Amino acid sequence: MKTNGKIDEAKMLEDIREILQLSIEDFVYQMGWPNSKYYDYIKNGRKRPGETEKKKTHPTINKVFTGINEAIDNYENWKEKSSEITAVVMVHLMPSV
Repeated sequence: MKTNGKIDEAKMLEDIREILQLSIEDFVYQMGWPNSKYYDYIKNGRKRPGETEKKKTHPTINKVFTGINEAIDNYENWKEKSSEITAVVMVHLMPSV
């Protein structure tokens, strides 16, 4: 999925995490990520400590959406909030012009 750089992944993930009321550790675990490094990397503007420019490297937007889908498939709290999560994703995919 080409995003042309307009999706604020960090804000989208934070909005979803807020809906679920999960700690960062539980949130990334339920998304199937091995640890919070992906989350921290996205929240840090896709910069690693000491880097000055944004890079489009792992995790890709596909990894973000795959994690969301896997969590909805595997965790009841995500299933129960799936409509709210979908609404958040749509707001970030299709921001008002």
